[in-house]
Amino acid sequence: LPFIVISSTMPQNSVDAPDTRVVSAYGNASQLVAATLPLLGVFVYFLYEAAVRPSQPIYALGDVDDDVALSEAWKETPPMIPLIDMIPVFLSFQGVFTIFFVYLIVFIPRRRTLLRSYLEKGETCLGDVIYDSKNLRMCASRGNQYGEAEYAYPNTTAWTVRKRVRVYQHYSRERVTILRLLNRPFSGQPKVDIQIDLQSSKAAIPTVKFFTVFAMCWIVFTFVSPIFILFQIKKLKHDDYEDFEKALDIYLIVGIGVIPLLSVVLVIMRWAAYRHWIVNRGWLLKQEGPESLGIGAQDEGVVGVFMGELVGKHHPEELSHVGSQMTYGTGPLASESYMNVGSASVDNTTSIVTGTTA
Repeated sequence: LPFIVISSTMPQNSVDAPDTRVVSAYGNASQLVAATLPLLGVFVYFLYEAAVRPSQPIYALGDVDDDVALSEAWKETPPMIPLIDMIPVFLSFQGVFTIFFVYLIVFIPRRRTLLRSYLEKGETCLGDVIYDSKNLRMCASRGNQYGEAEYAYPNTTAWTVRKRVRVYQHYSRERVTILRLLNRPFSGQPKVDIQIDLQSSKAAIPTVKFFTVFAMCWIVFTFVSPIFILFQIKKLKHDDYEDFEKALDIYLIVGIGVIPLLSVVLVIMRWAAYRHWIVNRGWLLKQEGPESLGIGAQDEGVVGVFMGELVGKHHPEELSHVGSQMTYGTGPLASESYMNVGSASVDNTTSIVTGTTA
């Protein structure tokens, strides 16, 4: 069931915008709600068990301290789920829904703001979008959602940038508008795909609001229910396992301390990784031979490794040909001579630097 809730942030098909991932793995909000009903049934059963626990024979004895009576009462008491063990179950799902809630109110709005900044403040250039689902190194269910954008590095024609981007038009395109954030040369994104993304995200706003309220209701329920269980534990006598002080410590440390802090930290880390991928990640390609590489890359603030030298040492045949010069904007988009992401091969005369901006 936690997987079902987190899976609701996954896209339903290859053309969904990332914000529409909250539309649920089964297609719509009502199906996700129905999927959590068994979980609600389990929690209601736990609360019923806590409500009737003081009436069990062993606990109904009150202050009686007779060993024979206690022994008989234990025999008459049926097997029970310890109330103290119910509290971590409530808190674990409180953590799941808290992370989900923080993701909805922090990650999604920040992501929309970042994409809008491309349209409002971004600078434009022309570039290519390379799409070849057979060569994408992602899991099968998501690989066809990504491609590679290639465009000129700012203020030079000798260098080009290639980076992985989210695409909504699943075919290669030449000389399309690429948007870059100011002073972020590796931040290029195809303009059309950003527009499609924002349009889809806008349509998903009602669904996001529904799931925000839905997650909040679950958080309140899983936060308040352990309080009732704590009161019931305090009523129990003749049972050393049902330790009220220990149960209270678990609730205060985990429910009030760890869960909120961990949820915020995880979502912020997820956002930082996503923003870094969008804004700073990319590969730098140079058309000239390897002898001219190094100074230019460092002067432009690029941190990286010259892959051409590495391949040339171990596989000189990869660099032995000098024909088929790759031309920016007009080259064969799906040619095997292009480098695949993560591979150790390069185009005949193309040098590659991998890295990020400072």
